[in-house]
Amino acid sequence: MKTKKAEGLPITMIIVAIIALIVLVLVVVIFQGRIEIIDSGLGDQVDCHGRGGRCYSTDEGCPSVAWTKQLCGLKGCGEGECCCVPE
Repeated sequence: MKTKKAEGLPITMIIVAIIALIVLVLVVVIFQGRIEIIDSGLGDQVDCHGRGGRCYSTDEGCPSVAWTKQLCGLKGCGEGECCCVPE
């Protein structure tokens, strides 16, 4: 009577799959950490005061010629206010 040989994945294929999974997890962890670093660094620049600006109501506009750039919708300014930033 002949015995059937077990067929399945070779051990090298299983080892390669495990290594690939570990590398994938490491890449995701590193990428996630970099996103948090970039996000925290940009947080100050997105804010009106972080850009060196001041909030003024949209009716007033920027107070002087030195405040030439008007940006609306930035963090730090309230409803109906825009950020006036020096250029």
